[in-house]
Amino acid sequence: MRARLMILLSISACGFPALERADDGGMGGNVDSPPDAQQCFGSIVKVCFANNAALPTTNPLPQDATIQIDTDSDPLCNAHDNDQKANYCVIAGNAVILASTQSIRGYGSKPLVLLATRNMDIEGTVDVSSNRNPDPIIARGAGANPAVCTGGVAPTGSGGGFGGSFGGKGGAGETVIGGGGGIGGTPADPLTSLPAVLRGGCSGSAGGNTGGGAAGIGGGAVALVASQISLNGKVNASGGGGKGGAANQVGGGGGGAGGMIILDADPTKIGGTGLVFANGGGGGQGGSPGGGHDGDDGGESAAPATAATGGAGTGGKDGGSGGTGSFGTSLVGRIGSGSQNQGGGGGGGGGAGFVHAPTLNPANVAPPSKDPT
Repeated sequence: MRARLMILLSISACGFPALERADDGGMGGNVDSPPDAQQCFGSIVKVCFANNAALPTTNPLPQDATIQIDTDSDPLCNAHDNDQKANYCVIAGNAVILASTQSIRGYGSKPLVLLATRNMDIEGTVDVSSNRNPDPIIARGAGANPAVCTGGVAPTGSGGGFGGSFGGKGGAGETVIGGGGGIGGTPADPLTSLPAVLRGGCSGSAGGNTGGGAAGIGGGAVALVASQISLNGKVNASGGGGKGGAANQVGGGGGGAGGMIILDADPTKIGGTGLVFANGGGGGQGGSPGGGHDGDDGGESAAPATAATGGAGTGGKDGGSGGTGSFGTSLVGRIGSGSQNQGGGGGGGGGAGFVHAPTLNPANVAPPSKDPT
């Protein structure tokens, strides 16, 4: 595994550090202090503090019901000096406790890392998913749409946009008489192990023709790093839904791919009945006389194995319905379909992201956990 990761170190030049196992036997706790007295934590997402004096001593989370974290500017980020502050928003404490009445919403360009030098107890919701919020800053889950994303083939004419790809391939946009549907990009190695960096998912593409629906945003990225993790709440890094086409004969936008979730602790010390998912967003409906309907955000699915549906109309000259996003063990987004009378093609749903959640009930985790060796 280490040899593979070293090959992929070049990806870190795009603004992300490579993931690698710390020399602590995979326990997720302190490693032996190097000569400069740094203290390091994490076996997959490694974070080192400058010295013992920099280590956190309290639960860092406020008691607000909803904790909004802008990973580019929030003062909670990197309040304790660490070596990943240029790459991640690291919120660190000796214990990190999120009550069932609380939620964290992480957004911005940097992935979110919650780090406890001892135990972590997540009873509430950690949300780095992306959505259709009209505010583009708040809509983007933490670390979504990174620079390493590669696009697919854009639609032509009034074809539907493609869904974003990451752990799974995004669905194709629908091809109609007025144009060809977009084709999703290549997934990021879904059949082997985790990507070499902590990063979010990729966006879909806009629908074809003037007024085509906007693409759904890829899901964000979050790592929970601790010596022991109890998860009875929810962690969501799903992609956003594509927008419907604005008028007749324009394509719907493709849904965003799911993002990335890492539970980084000794697998024997990870437990709970929580839900963990990084589903793809649904595709937007193709344009109709009254405008196409938006696809659901992946975050709107009720459970890991439930799809975010594509936008759909009520008959007449409605454009094609957007494809459903990836969900459960289905890694691939579905193609948009069903256009009538040359209405714009529906956008395909987004592909799945990546999750590493060893020892949790597989029925509560989607897509299936990837376990580095």
